[in-house]
Amino acid sequence: MGCRNSSLEKKISLEESSNKGTLDAQSEPEVKEERPPLTDRQKQLLRDSWKIVQADIYKVGVVMFLKLFEKYPDVQDIFIPYRGQTLDELGNCDRLREHGLQVMRTVEKVIARLDKPENMEALLFILGQKHVMFNTKVDYMDLIGPQFILAIKPTFKNDWTIELEEAWSDFFKLVTFIMKEAMVF
Repeated sequence: MGCRNSSLEKKISLEESSNKGTLDAQSEPEVKEERPPLTDRQKQLLRDSWKIVQADIYKVGVVMFLKLFEKYPDVQDIFIPYRGQTLDELGNCDRLREHGLQVMRTVEKVIARLDKPENMEALLFILGQKHVMFNTKVDYMDLIGPQFILAIKPTFKNDWTIELEEAWSDFFKLVTFIMKEAMVF
C-alpha cells in the first residue's frame, strides 16, 4: 500500500518466487503511493468549515470516537482506559472527551499549517511516531477520517455538499499518509 515495508516485502516475495522459476523483482515496476494533494479551493473550504465545527468541538470529538468504536469495536481495545466500557458509558467519559478534544486541536493545528507544508508534515510525523509507541496498527489511521466526516456532517445540516465532503476526505487522506510514513520503518 505504498508503505516502505510493504514494498520491501513485495520485493522479497518476488525474489523468492523468482528462485522457483516465476516472476522476478526486476520485471514488475515498483508502485509508490503518491502524497494526496489538496487544492487551494479545498484548503479554503476546510478553513471556512472548521470555523463552524469549532462551535461543537467537544461534541464532534466524542461523536467521532463513538462512531469509530461502534463500527470497529476492536479499535476501542487499543485504548486501555476505554476497554470494556459500553458506548453509553463512553459518551459520558471525561477522558474520552479530553482525547476527542486533543484530536480536534490537532486537526485545528494542521488546518492552520495548510500553507506551511513543512510545519504540517513535521507535526504529523511526530504524531505518527507517537502512535507507534502506543502500538497503533498503521491501518487504523485510515478509519478516523470517515468517522470524523460522519461526526461533523450534522453540524452543517443543509449546507453540507459533496465538495465539502471530498475536501475533508482528501484532508484526512493527506493526514494519514504522512502519519503512516512515520509509523513504518
